[in-house]
Amino acid sequence: MPILPSRRNARRFGLRIFKKNGINTQARNGQPIAAADCVVIEDSKEDIRAARRAGMKCLAVTNSHPAELLSDADAVVKSLEDVHLNFLQKMCP
Repeated sequence: MPILPSRRNARRFGLRIFKKNGINTQARNGQPIAAADCVVIEDSKEDIRAARRAGMKCLAVTNSHPAELLSDADAVVKSLEDVHLNFLQKMCP
């Protein structure tokens, strides 16, 4: 069983990844983007758990595992081709 980061460390890890890749971590109003307003795309149970511990929404894709093993995610799709803007907006109202 992998060791999952604490909720606080998972958020810090996510922010480091964003910054390393040049992704803005602030909303238009200058406030930090809240973890609850993020959608993480994952394909493994362990990564879904890490996203949830960080307080982020999780969209699972059945690339590596069947949907039954990814049921802890907020939503599960067969392909990212099934995901459109309105789908994501419903995940983060």
